[in-house]
Amino acid sequence: MTHPMPVRPNQRIPKAVASRSWSIQEDEVLVAGYMTYCTDAVLGTDQKSIDLWKQVSAYYDKVQEERPYEVAERGLRMLESRWRRIAADDPRTSHVNEHAWKMVCDQPKWRRRMRWMRWGISKEDRELRDNVEGTPQDSEGSGKRTRLDDDDGVKKTKARRKGKGVSSSEAVSSFGDRLQAKTEMRLQENQTHQRRLEFDMSREAKMKQQMEIEARHVQVSEANAEIERTRLEMEPMKMKNEFLRILTSKGNLTAFEEQTKERLIMELYGGAN
Repeated sequence: MTHPMPVRPNQRIPKAVASRSWSIQEDEVLVAGYMTYCTDAVLGTDQKSIDLWKQVSAYYDKVQEERPYEVAERGLRMLESRWRRIAADDPRTSHVNEHAWKMVCDQPKWRRRMRWMRWGISKEDRELRDNVEGTPQDSEGSGKRTRLDDDDGVKKTKARRKGKGVSSSEAVSSFGDRLQAKTEMRLQENQTHQRRLEFDMSREAKMKQQMEIEARHVQVSEANAEIERTRLEMEPMKMKNEFLRILTSKGNLTAFEEQTKERLIMELYGGAN
């Protein structure tokens, strides 16, 4: 939404927030800044979006400092968001941004581009603009419009800045080659990463299996040691029981044998006969 300039001209406009409506004066500054740098002959049209909007933001800030009572402070993101709303082909907001769209259409270089743009202008307006601008027809009179070339000065300026001329088809081809090479490199990296991951998982599984085997070996060894210890402990008891059985089965015992028998009974059975 937009609103006119403040009722009190000398009232300095506070810094705008995202929800603050745009005034017509602010839209004028935004459109002028965008059209100044997006159609700059020296910069060309292949500049990065962030570079373009940095320049537009600097232009807006400069005008805001000169006209603080008409133009509110706004950040780069707010400028970019507002421009997208102005340029959007949305019938729900077209009536709100009509004044801004007319500002864009009044730009000299933008008027020539209107012939390829189907949004924001009626068929009658396109035909009227073509007649006023004297759009050239093809040599056979087929009615097809031909592309308007830039002035030689613009082309030479761009060529000097870039060092050499590069056709759009070559640029697209070069970009496609770089994109394909990058995609293939990324695919190889993913495959290498997958193989490394599978190798690590296999090695971890083998290590886990080896640890389980070693743990079972330890358990078996401990069990065998316990059995052997028990056997060694029981061996003297077995010998004493066998000796006591022999003495008990003997009829006449000597005094020493009788004492030995009594001692074995005490050790094995606690004194019970």
